[in-house]
Amino acid sequence: MSASPPPPEQRTADEIYKELESTQNQLSSLRLEASSPGPALTTKKRTKLKTLAQREKELEVELRKAKRAGELQTLGDDLRKAATKNDLDKVKEICTMPDAKRCVDSTNFEGTTSLIKAAIYDRLEMVNLLAEAGAQLDHVDDLGRTALMLAAGNGALSVVDRLVELGATASLQALNGWTALMFAAEGGHLEVAQFFLEGVVPIVPGHALTLKTKAGKTILDLVNESKSKGTAAVAVYLKPLVEAAAKGAPTEGWSQLRRLSRVSMAASAFQSDDREERRESQPKPQGFFARMLGGEGHRGLGAWLRGVAHDIGESFRTSFRDSRSSFSKSFSKGRNSRSSRTRTSKGEAASMREDSQMSVLAAASKVDLASLEA
Repeated sequence: MSASPPPPEQRTADEIYKELESTQNQLSSLRLEASSPGPALTTKKRTKLKTLAQREKELEVELRKAKRAGELQTLGDDLRKAATKNDLDKVKEICTMPDAKRCVDSTNFEGTTSLIKAAIYDRLEMVNLLAEAGAQLDHVDDLGRTALMLAAGNGALSVVDRLVELGATASLQALNGWTALMFAAEGGHLEVAQFFLEGVVPIVPGHALTLKTKAGKTILDLVNESKSKGTAAVAVYLKPLVEAAAKGAPTEGWSQLRRLSRVSMAASAFQSDDREERRESQPKPQGFFARMLGGEGHRGLGAWLRGVAHDIGESFRTSFRDSRSSFSKSFSKGRNSRSSRTRTSKGEAASMREDSQMSVLAAASKVDLASLEA
């Protein structure tokens, strides 16, 4: 698609004003001559007087339009600068003006509009404001690039999604033959490429992968020659799809083709998981002692030993708590007794400790004979 033709050149307000001033001077001279005493104006002079008067009105209208156009041009320049500098408040102010639609598509020397600037920098809210103000979605710059192409080339996924939703055309080609998908792939932006090919409603059909640029390069050629980060992943993703499209795969079956690479990787992963699962599910040989400790039913040796150990531990803990409690009470009672101030000798204290230990051991040694017999 070629760039839109430039608008016809318009004269500046200064140029119009100079002509208007000259016309008014000639008109004043003729009117002065007509009002002075003496012979009347000739027919030629009267005709010239009418022509100059008509021209004066035309120039006045043209001057007002030129001044307004200059104001709108200044406003458009301010809008584009605000979009570049991410001045959202200024963009809101200009987009809500009555004449916003007349300046929203103002271009610079490269043909770039405010919408293109906002799309390049992934400024979604600003894109919405400009679109509501009437910005042309498919406006092209001097190189035939649209806002969608440049947003895709910069990985601005949110803006790409919004522009497509608003009606931007994804199949357009720049002057060099590149599409928005090519811009995204060459820039190494895998998510944007997937959006074009795998959206809920695919934006770019399968046959678009076989298109070539003006230089005769395919999308894979652009990716392989690019030095952008992320192109390796894009190449892996696109290669089976491009090969399938080159073999003349039908467009209606494209939903299966664009998942080809994922299916192959998933199949390999499932095969590995199946082998691992079969390896783990194979029974491992066990000896007699291992089977007994593992407990085959309620009669396993391991289960019986665990039960006996549990009973011994419970008996030991119970007896120890009771003995410690009685010892503490006796010790506190003997210390707090004021009537008898006699102290227990070292031999008596040792005897008490031995008695406590013996009671604990006796309790711990009690084993349920019924469980042993079982």
